[in-house]
Amino acid sequence: GITTTSSSLDCSDEGAAPIGSPVDDCDDSDPAVHPGATEAIADGHDQDCDGTELCYMDADGDGARSSDGATVSSDDVECDGAGEAGGTASVDCDDTDGSVHPSAIETPADGIDSNCDGAELCFTDYDGDGYRPDEYTEVPGDLLCTGDGMVGASAPGGDCDDSDASINPDGEELPADGIDSDCDGMEQCYVDSDGDGYRTMDGSLTTSESLDCDGDGVSSADAPDTDCDDDRADVNPGRVDAIGDELDANCDGIEHCYMDADGDGYRTMEVVESIDEDCQDEGEASLEAPLVDCDDTRDGVHPGADEIVGDGVDQDCDGEDPAGPEDTGGTSVVVNIESDEDGTGDGDVAKAGCGCTTASQDPLRTLWILPLMGLVGLRRRKAA
Repeated sequence: GITTTSSSLDCSDEGAAPIGSPVDDCDDSDPAVHPGATEAIADGHDQDCDGTELCYMDADGDGARSSDGATVSSDDVECDGAGEAGGTASVDCDDTDGSVHPSAIETPADGIDSNCDGAELCFTDYDGDGYRPDEYTEVPGDLLCTGDGMVGASAPGGDCDDSDASINPDGEELPADGIDSDCDGMEQCYVDSDGDGYRTMDGSLTTSESLDCDGDGVSSADAPDTDCDDDRADVNPGRVDAIGDELDANCDGIEHCYMDADGDGYRTMEVVESIDEDCQDEGEASLEAPLVDCDDTRDGVHPGADEIVGDGVDQDCDGEDPAGPEDTGGTSVVVNIESDEDGTGDGDVAKAGCGCTTASQDPLRTLWILPLMGLVGLRRRKAA
């Protein structure tokens, strides 16, 4: 009922209206708002001035509006009352179920598109091995999960590769093939405990988190299976076998031992091959055996042996043999043992320092003693 003055007698000036004009404009500042105007949906304005707002319908009250565009009249221009939704609300694919709307969490394999994305989370067994992955697969358009490769929730899970039928929790694990065939997160690897690059000869296996078998104590199938002692990194076919150390370092089954042919516990520098790693078989000696036996054909000849005087044999290997008093007219001398040139095994004896033989070996040198002994005997008879 507000009036204004006009220069036009028929009140046709801008901002003026004749007495017969419709009344009840609820917003005279907006020409789009007046009785009879077209009401815009959920824009927060009462365009037709009927005191209500046209809101989208949210029948299930989940905050998402009906997908068919249904509306309700509301006394609240904010459209936040029960059953109402504003213009910015997402579109509900099922306005009869409050658990179904675009923000809902999808429940796997329940036959309901809970989040309104047109797809379902399904269990799959694409490789047909009877096992499904623990993760779900989103399948568009198949809410019942009945397509090829789909299985129900009762199928056992744990398939870590649904594209290979040989890989599942019941798969056969093959050693060091780089594939976790039984889906346990581990690989069967060959043992290399000492880390020398050679695996055990017996094919021992252990498990590893490394599918490539490159961790500590394990090796791949490429490593040679020829380590005869996997507790020692200094024993493998790539090592050099030391003589007489009681260790088959190169794993050839043969130990190189020093020779002790006469078995007297003293070795020579000669080397023999042995299948006994301790070098304790007949004719063998280890590095611990003392050097050096000067005659390895006689067990009584070696350093430290008791010397037999005047027998022409150097029992203690010191290069000398003392001659007895009976051979030297009552005086002991030392003779040098040169050789055994006559083949008797007794050696050739020579008096030390003079190059002459002992009296026992040159009887002519003692003939002058006989007359002297006779003269001494005659004087003793006369005295008696």
